[in-house]
Amino acid sequence: MIIGIDTSALNSEGTGTGSYIKSLLNTLKAADHDIIEFSPENKSFVRLVAGNKSSGRGIPKHVYRLFYQSGKMINAGVQAGIFPDYFIARGFTKPAAIVIHDLSFITHPRFYNKRFIAFYTYQLKETLKHEPIIITVSDLTKKQIVKHLNQKAENIRIVQGYSDLWKSNNNSAAVIDNTESYLLYVGHVEPRKNLKFLIKNFLEWKKQTRSNLKLYVAGRVWIVSKEIKRMLKEYSGHPEIRFFNYVEESELIALYKNASGFVHTSLVEGFCFPIIEAMDFGLPILCSEETPAANNFDESVVRINPYNDQSMIAGLNELNTLIQTKSRIEYRLDYSSALMREQLEIVLDKLKKKVFVDFYFNQPASVVNNAVEKTLLYSSLFNGGLSFDELNRNLFDIKCSPRQLSTAINLLLGENKIINLEGNLKLNLPYSIIYEKRSKKLSHRKAGIILNFISKIPFISMIAFSGGTAHYGITEHDDIDLFIITKPYMLYIVYSIIHLGSLLLGIRKELCANFLVDENSLDIEGIKDFFVAHQIISLIPFKNKEMLNYFMLRNSWVKEFFPNVEISSKVYPVSSKFFVVFRPFNLLLGLLYKLKYGRIAKRLLSSSVIVKEHYLKLHTNDHRNKIVSRFIRECENYQNACNMIHESEKDELFDYSNSELERL
Repeated sequence: MIIGIDTSALNSEGTGTGSYIKSLLNTLKAADHDIIEFSPENKSFVRLVAGNKSSGRGIPKHVYRLFYQSGKMINAGVQAGIFPDYFIARGFTKPAAIVIHDLSFITHPRFYNKRFIAFYTYQLKETLKHEPIIITVSDLTKKQIVKHLNQKAENIRIVQGYSDLWKSNNNSAAVIDNTESYLLYVGHVEPRKNLKFLIKNFLEWKKQTRSNLKLYVAGRVWIVSKEIKRMLKEYSGHPEIRFFNYVEESELIALYKNASGFVHTSLVEGFCFPIIEAMDFGLPILCSEETPAANNFDESVVRINPYNDQSMIAGLNELNTLIQTKSRIEYRLDYSSALMREQLEIVLDKLKKKVFVDFYFNQPASVVNNAVEKTLLYSSLFNGGLSFDELNRNLFDIKCSPRQLSTAINLLLGENKIINLEGNLKLNLPYSIIYEKRSKKLSHRKAGIILNFISKIPFISMIAFSGGTAHYGITEHDDIDLFIITKPYMLYIVYSIIHLGSLLLGIRKELCANFLVDENSLDIEGIKDFFVAHQIISLIPFKNKEMLNYFMLRNSWVKEFFPNVEISSKVYPVSSKFFVVFRPFNLLLGLLYKLKYGRIAKRLLSSSVIVKEHYLKLHTNDHRNKIVSRFIRECENYQNACNMIHESEKDELFDYSNSELERL
């Protein structure tokens, strides 16, 4: 598998996120995959985008991911992407995994400006629309993702990083004046790190104990707030406090190596990578009580309440005792390259399955046999099988004659890959298929009321059964799904009539007009993929078959996915221009629907309403995502079943060979 990994965050100076990405990259390179790194190639790009302003440090990274990265990944032929800094590159459509380090901008918004929160929230929302595999660094962040991003816990994988900074631990790294004894803080200088609390209580503790320890703060100012400015102005020249700003790795190693202890009193952390680095050097550690990285070290790590001064003073006393009795501690670290490799293998396996699925229904089938398997696999979501004529019409990707199709079917029957049940062809799946008939069915009386009502609306040009009704039948489903073409400029007027009429007749839940098109806009807009194409070719006419044929002609792109579909070339005349007089009223109704249902459309209409004069799509988007997700699961099951069959066949061959050898 060719995997592209976004390393644009490594272009900035070292951070906890950067350290995590390094450990992730090293682990990926040890796996059995081709790994390609993607980041801005040269400094001229950074200067072009950000200039010389330090405030623009993050801008090149985001510009690169928004406008450049996706194209470079596609040109490099990557099959999957890993994005370890929250967001998928814009335009990237291959299977992907993302890493969410923390959600502090959501859980603790007071530490960030509104533009930062709006940007990260929007970008993360757009990323999650791609349904990526979600990786996070701790159980705490996983719970926050479930709570705040409405993601299922079973879809989130924890992959914990490790530190190998100790490997560079050598005497030549000791470039600082180590005549002083000091406590070390490593991390950004920003409000959520709670440095004012740390420094204030450290100085108070020194006054009480007359300790000779000093406090070293190593980290760049990351967020310039009034609070940070006041703190720096107050303590920058203090003889007991030393600010190092950003330090290179060799100097950081020296700081860890020569420190007496490590302190980190942050108010919120997704993981806290510097604590793992401090553990590598065996430093006695004091940290906030909820720091995820220290969860498994209750006896070795001093924990304090980062809001309570007395807790901090007591914690420093306890830390000082540890320093006096145990200058270095041997931590039993769970965080290791072996653990990360084990956790990452699960993610890579899921990515591999997604790559298979992506190839399976985004790449055209190469031969008729494959097209038959693909078609029957997709049909298993909707019905118990397809007749020969249905299979011929619905065949994915390949144009073939009935004779060629018959030959392929006979071959697959002979290989026992498909079966024929009373004239219906279906895959011979060694597992239970997703399709199940609905236990709740629509009564004949309700079906009659719906069809009688809808057929009498005078402003409708064409009605067709769609979705579940087209696949299962009118009385084998719990509602009636309809695709409707209205007279010109009558789309919202028709929808209003359907809406009000169905309420009055008590058929609101059973009547589902889920797609309405104006005669002036018969070309389907938006996504043109196999799902939409299949929905179109599956339409069954109820009123005005000739217009449905013309609609098919206007959307002949469906033949890219289903080339055996026959489409009439006959043009159907549009309705009289008289209906233009209704245009102002139609536009007004459209505006009212937008104002009234815009925010709660998902609940009332099952999805967003595209407020356009000639095009109204209700719950199609949600339905599409549901079907595609089910098809992905079906493809994964089918892949696993084929692999199992293949392995069993190899075992049988091996056993046969051994028995033959024994006989000879």
